[in-house]
Amino acid sequence: MLGLLRLLTRWQVFVDCVVLTSAVSFFHVDVFTVVGNCIGPDGAPAICRLVGLSTSLTDLDLRSYLSFVCSPNASDNSLGAAGACLISQALSMGTWIRHLAIGDNGLGAKGATAIFSALKSNVGLMSLALGQNDIGPSGVAAFVDSSSVCRGISVLCLDQSKLGVSGAAALARALRNLRMMKELDLTGNRIGNEGCVSLSQSFVLMSMLASLKLGSYILFGANWWHRQWDRCGRCCCVSSISDGAWWSFCC
Repeated sequence: MLGLLRLLTRWQVFVDCVVLTSAVSFFHVDVFTVVGNCIGPDGAPAICRLVGLSTSLTDLDLRSYLSFVCSPNASDNSLGAAGACLISQALSMGTWIRHLAIGDNGLGAKGATAIFSALKSNVGLMSLALGQNDIGPSGVAAFVDSSSVCRGISVLCLDQSKLGVSGAAALARALRNLRMMKELDLTGNRIGNEGCVSLSQSFVLMSMLASLKLGSYILFGANWWHRQWDRCGRCCCVSSISDGAWWSFCC
């Protein structure tokens, strides 16, 4: 019984999604990882069929690997907004997926909105990685409604998503529903002081938060924190207090 299938570009394996998903449908697959294999919008319908037909799939990883990390022949998946919209159709039917990763696929606001909206039918989702997709404020705004359903999300990665101050405010509203959050990555979103203030009101509700990534920092068990930013929106200082001990980090 095939329970795990991973095809990564570091193995220099590029797949025909139609052939692959047709073959996989005969097996009991829990984890399906096809990273950096040029899936594109044309391969998205095949992924949709797999997601829609599988009753055992819990982990779906369609992230892109950067070529310098893997092999000279490595590529990305480039699903784009069109591919994301197709995959969202399968997700909206309700799945058993617990861990979903579609980072660095050029989803944009439209693609992210489609994925976020589809999450309303996936109450068991535990981790979500949509970073490096230029989601923007309008894209993350769609996460507010979904977060009221997917309250079990404990790991969220939205790094390099161009959220800005308004996006941070929208995300803050969503985070108020995610009180089981343990790991949150918002690296490189230029949220500034105003964005930090918006988010801090949600952080105080997350009693289980163990890892918070903002800029180049990781704060462990931070209940109170303070950040200062330079004029370019880059972090220059972080201070946090946990269990009575102060910790400071500087660029």
